[in-house]
Amino acid sequence: MGPSEEEMEATPPMHAEKGRDLNPRPIRISITDETDISVARIAGAELAIDNGFDIAHRHCIMTTISELASNILCHAGFGTIEVQTIAGSQGDVGLEVVARDQGPGIENVPLALQCHLPRRGGHGRGLPEVHRLMTEMDVASRPGAGTMIRTVKWRSDRYLRSPFMPIVDAEETARRPLPLDSYVP
Repeated sequence: MGPSEEEMEATPPMHAEKGRDLNPRPIRISITDETDISVARIAGAELAIDNGFDIAHRHCIMTTISELASNILCHAGFGTIEVQTIAGSQGDVGLEVVARDQGPGIENVPLALQCHLPRRGGHGRGLPEVHRLMTEMDVASRPGAGTMIRTVKWRSDRYLRSPFMPIVDAEETARRPLPLDSYVP
């Protein structure tokens, strides 16, 4: 289940103002069944809203949490998702999502990040999708010992990523919108 009422009350308010401690400790959600995925998604969404993330970034964060938590259930059976805000070197605010489990681990991490093939009953979109949606992603895994995946979405992403386009400069795209007829599905 999710954090207890005592844990939620003990968590101080989170503010994204420069110079303030954004979130001194992560919100940790144990992932043991499908309902925990929703609890983790809500925790991530609320933290993102509290810290000024736009709706597109919130969607990326919530999708990432769903994918990582689903992977935990599918491959390890149980684990944890932690969400917290972090401060960047340029005063930016990031939302960090860390997934941990003690499952079978990932034998070939580079292949798992590229491959879109279903594995062990999953859809095969998990890690490649997370890699695409988030600004940063680190994977530490050892076969037989478990996996830890750390992702960050920065509030002021300068670059937009799309599976259909190379990385483009967000400011340039805003100044020069693409014509609708240039989109090729």
